[in-house]
Amino acid sequence: MGGKNGKGATSALSPLVQSYSSEYNVNRPYSFLPREANVFTQAAMGPGGPIQPMGINEPRELDGRPDPRRSQFPVNWNLPIGQPGQEGLKLANFATLRAAADEYSVARACVNKRIHEITSLEWDIIPTQEADLDMHANVDKRSDFDKRRKQVKDFFKRPDSDRAKYPTFSMWLASLIEDIAVVDAVAIHLRPPRRPGSGPFGSDLASLDIVDGTTIRPLLDVYGATPSPPNVAYQQYMYGVPRVDMTSVITEADIDIMDGPIKEFKADQLLYLRYNPRNWTPYGFSWIEQSILPISIGLARQQWQWNYYQEGSIPGQFVVAGPDISTPQQIRQFQDALNSMAGDQAQKHKIIVLPPGSTSKDMKPINMADQFDEWIVSTVTMGFGLTPMDIGITPKVKQVPSTLDVGQLGGSADADRDRIEPVTNWLKDCIFDYVIQHIFKQDDMEFSWGLTERGETKDDLINQHILLLEHGYESIDEGRADLGKPPWGLPETGVPMAWTTTGPIPLSELTSETGEQVNPMPGQSNDLGARPTDDELTTPAHGKTPPPEKGPVNPPGQTPPKPGAVPVSADPKASRPN
Repeated sequence: MGGKNGKGATSALSPLVQSYSSEYNVNRPYSFLPREANVFTQAAMGPGGPIQPMGINEPRELDGRPDPRRSQFPVNWNLPIGQPGQEGLKLANFATLRAAADEYSVARACVNKRIHEITSLEWDIIPTQEADLDMHANVDKRSDFDKRRKQVKDFFKRPDSDRAKYPTFSMWLASLIEDIAVVDAVAIHLRPPRRPGSGPFGSDLASLDIVDGTTIRPLLDVYGATPSPPNVAYQQYMYGVPRVDMTSVITEADIDIMDGPIKEFKADQLLYLRYNPRNWTPYGFSWIEQSILPISIGLARQQWQWNYYQEGSIPGQFVVAGPDISTPQQIRQFQDALNSMAGDQAQKHKIIVLPPGSTSKDMKPINMADQFDEWIVSTVTMGFGLTPMDIGITPKVKQVPSTLDVGQLGGSADADRDRIEPVTNWLKDCIFDYVIQHIFKQDDMEFSWGLTERGETKDDLINQHILLLEHGYESIDEGRADLGKPPWGLPETGVPMAWTTTGPIPLSELTSETGEQVNPMPGQSNDLGARPTDDELTTPAHGKTPPPEKGPVNPPGQTPPKPGAVPVSADPKASRPN
């Protein structure tokens, strides 16, 4: 649609371009964009006019223009052209990637490390931030949430229908991480129940069955995107032939535009995920594939070390024959004689007479392990976001590594968290929250790995709430709600408290006539309105002065009472001075 009004070329176009554009608009279902001469052609040694495109996709009915293709995918991609992963779009096919992960010990150690560090995390189902605020001091809403939360947790404890192979959530999750690390092709069949609507919360989901992602070929539409339901989006190949058609997950938008009932497609839904997707290929890019070159070098190195201990693979000595053995036939006979003695263990301990002038030369001593092996290990672990120390390998560049070296090679807690969180967030968004919020329709809950949005652990969060509680910035019920626990609902737990030398007192009852003073933050005065700094708020509560070894334990932040002090009573008013 060249021109400002979308009907023709503007006057700034050259006559040739105007005439061609008009003819093109008449005879073609769409037109190209304007090419103003003063921009492209009216200059000495100018860049020249852009080549006019030829559309290959059907234009849109609304404006007559075709959508661009997402990538230059291979011609006839959807035809059965062999087993998935062997089309030349990967550095190595799926079978080679799995063999590399199993045969090379360093690669297998890296895969196991990534699996263990994620499966060892605690997980839970918690309310969303909006739902959490809505449930504050509302026992009925909290009770209803807890009942629904238990139903979701029961589903994820054994998410696969093959209970013999995946009896626990950790074993099911370990299989997913294995597919991410080795082939980056996670395939989950959204298996429906035997009776429609008998899944959790009346859904049509019975289990999340893991399917071998290397048997799945992602299909493409004419624009290079995944076809939307009810069109087939994936095919499972067995023995080189497609056997099953699968659709991508059906969303609310698909339901609105699909004609007829959709129940017949519920059993065909496949969740096909790639952790490292790339625009030019329908396949992912696994950690093993990213390290395939150093892994190949490491495999060759281990094979060479293996051959060193095999009989006859590497000679221990070279024998230089004397002048009496000079012809090829004599040398061959001498070689056969030495080979025949090499297989006889008794001959190795006997005296052997060589022809006059013969000598023997030892081979150069072989370094079975050196800095080259350390370089291979470092390069392989780098592809997994690990260091050699993470898999139990201490580099021997120095005979005795210093403390600084060990710290740098072993990483830190922040580095571990930065490596783990991207994977856990990906799993949460793509699988767990999708099931909870879109399939089970529980919009007020979400999956949690026991980490806060800032990456803190649950223990860190508890310590922060203790600090806020000690200095009156929140109530006990607010802290419990943030931790996903039901509030006590008592009058004393619903208001902030002031921790005095004689015990906690609600701020609503603390007045200037009491004579009590709030226990201050470190480095602050005893003013009631003193505000802690950000650094002090992030200091763990247990870093303060510990309680005395004997006697009753004082409330958090409270100093031990002096001899003769009035004991703290269950009733805050009873502990106040008259």
